Amino acid sequence: MTPEIGRLLKIASNRLSWGLDQFARQHGMTGTQMSFLDYLHRQTQAGNTVLQRDIEEEFQIKRSTATQILKTMEGKRLITRQTAAADARQKEVRLTPVARDIVAQVRGYTVQSDQRLLAGYTQKESDLITDFLKHIAALNKEDHLERNK
Repeated sequence: MTPEIGRLLKIASNRLSWGLDQFARQHGMTGTQMSFLDYLHRQTQAGNTVLQRDIEEEFQIKRSTATQILKTMEGKRLITRQTAAADARQKEVRLTPVARDIVAQVRGYTVQSDQRLLAGYTQKESDLITDFLKHIAALNKEDHLERNK
């Protein structure tokens, strides 16, 4: 493997984040908040209850970071947080009607971005790229989670 992989992934990540931030600003949000909305929507559509802990694990962030972002999103009336029925120590996070209106635009941006990224690649190549990125994302995930508790 070439030593350029890490550098190229970092450059690609920065550019994708910049694009998401630009789109999010149109809605008075950050790219991270937009990503949280997308995650909450996808999990809700799958019939899953989302706890703050799930968001921390998905985005590999500390509890304090998640709390700060979610409080800001509550202030913007995008989400609600309430004590989880199954575990009073946990907070369940839900989208508000305001957020649901925005989610369609977020999903449209995400789909369009993915299509642009994979344009010119065959389905087999797209699957390989996806598998590679999943592999990279999984590397040292457990170590990262342990360090950020």
